[in-house]
Amino acid sequence: MCDDKGGNAKEVCMTEAKSAHTKALADAKMNKKVGEARMDAADDKRDADYKIATQKCDSLAGDAKSACVSAAKARFGKS
Repeated sequence: MCDDKGGNAKEVCMTEAKSAHTKALADAKMNKKVGEARMDAADDKRDADYKIATQKCDSLAGDAKSACVSAAKARFGKS
């Protein structure tokens, strides 16, 4: 794209292309980190909700408690 130009115009074109490339890489890295942060936050929320659900099960006894804990494990993906 910049090969058709000469002199200063070519240098400016090359600098703009390198700048666009650097910006694109930075945006990609930022989006990756944001995605990872969102996944971590979702995991933290799921863990907190699971703890609440199991604490609610503590008020039950016997088979009802076992069923409650099993349901909480299934709901929040715990094994």
